[in-house]
Amino acid sequence: MVYERIPSPPALPEGWSARFARPNEEEAVLRVFEQAFPRWPKLEGSVSPLEHLRWKMSCHPLAEKFHIVVDTPDGIVGARLEWAFDTKLNDRVVLMRESVDRGVMPEHQLKYAMSAMRVFGQQLRDASFDMYLGYQGGAPGMEKLRKYRVPESTRYHRRMDILVCDPALAPPRPASETSWQLCEVKSFDERADALWSKASQQFQFGVIRSSAYLNWRYADARAGGYVVLAAEENGRWLGYIVRRSSGELGYIADLLALPERSDVVDSLLSAAIERFRREGRREIECWSEAHSVYRWSLDNAGFRKPRRSIGLTFRPLSFPAAEAAFLDDPTASILFSAGDTDLV
Repeated sequence: MVYERIPSPPALPEGWSARFARPNEEEAVLRVFEQAFPRWPKLEGSVSPLEHLRWKMSCHPLAEKFHIVVDTPDGIVGARLEWAFDTKLNDRVVLMRESVDRGVMPEHQLKYAMSAMRVFGQQLRDASFDMYLGYQGGAPGMEKLRKYRVPESTRYHRRMDILVCDPALAPPRPASETSWQLCEVKSFDERADALWSKASQQFQFGVIRSSAYLNWRYADARAGGYVVLAAEENGRWLGYIVRRSSGELGYIADLLALPERSDVVDSLLSAAIERFRREGRREIECWSEAHSVYRWSLDNAGFRKPRRSIGLTFRPLSFPAAEAAFLDDPTASILFSAGDTDLV
């Protein structure tokens, strides 16, 4: 069988084991991340790191079963978390998972804990979801882990540009009358669901922006300090933008508008940039593909300089890979933003 051909990593030290995390082990997992990373979590907000971790681990009921830890006689020394989202794949809905935070305490590194978490329960995890999202990177540690990937599996690749805008130099937008109002909102409701129903028609692929998902991702205080700005007209939403600030940097985490409403996109971007400028942010980052439906508006708003690019890898699991082959076409319309990751 294909999973039997995955190379086995070197054995863990005696008494160590990889296993799925159990309920109420958040404090032990937090200790791993706080020791493994100089600053975890990288967010500004009013909640404690423990509450942020609990939020992150509650992404999806199924994903909660697949968080992995490395246990030792001295306690948990490694952890790997999973996210899962309902995702639009043409006319169907698939459940896509992605691995987010992973780390090992510094004094326990180089003992194959990361490799053990990479292969533990691989077949069960793949059988439980429809698609896997991974990231292409050149970090030496990640390169070493590639040897443990599932052999002969089909993968499709996309490349996202991380665009940068200097709010002080952004082109000014002429004042004009609009038929809608821009307003900050604290939660998402049926207006967001109605917007997604229409806006999703322009995309072949994208995490489903339901009100339930958006409330977990951006409206929960434990997620971080996100600010949501919506364009509303006669009680319905024409679009929204989600922004977040950290130090001197601003981030556009998400952006969605009705099809062919570049005027709404321009208005939302202009308002977000102006707010970042007033806050004194030095730069703003926004993720975009070269062929994104919003790329022209982003360019006009001042997002013209890619800081770097990040590669995405999609691996179909429960359906014929050919059904997702369009993902290899850079001109295929997909919706992917920084908020679909835990990096912003």
